[in-house]
Amino acid sequence: INEAQDTSGGDGDEFYELVLHKIRTETSWRESSNKSILLIADDNPHDKGYSYGNIVRKAKYDWREEAQLCKGVEIKVDTLSIHGYPWYQELSKITDGLHMIFQSSNKTSKMMEGYTYARSGSRVHFAETYSAVMDSGDTELIGVYKTLSTL
Repeated sequence: INEAQDTSGGDGDEFYELVLHKIRTETSWRESSNKSILLIADDNPHDKGYSYGNIVRKAKYDWREEAQLCKGVEIKVDTLSIHGYPWYQELSKITDGLHMIFQSSNKTSKMMEGYTYARSGSRVHFAETYSAVMDSGDTELIGVYKTLSTL
């Protein structure tokens, strides 16, 4: 972090393709673990070959290729999209992950609680939080929890 160079973003798109690559190649997964990640994103990925000044020269990763490689090693990519760009759904579909739409940052902890219980297999805890969310009447959280209940 101390040596990271400030790029000021450069554009609206993000390096999700590099994130997928690094997760696939640099994460030590336990034997027989449930390999899934939750990608919370707010923009589109770059195209392969993207360049940005002297900082990024012809990026070599393509998010679709990386998604296929993740699927090949059984990493599911669940996406939480803010804007609903189509690539989020496609990424999740390629990797057999879930896609959820969520726009209320003030509810993130409740969403993460349900996500963690659902993906970890803690069905009892998930059922408890699911019931509370259903009783809350919060349509956004209800939608997320209904999606999570499919796991």
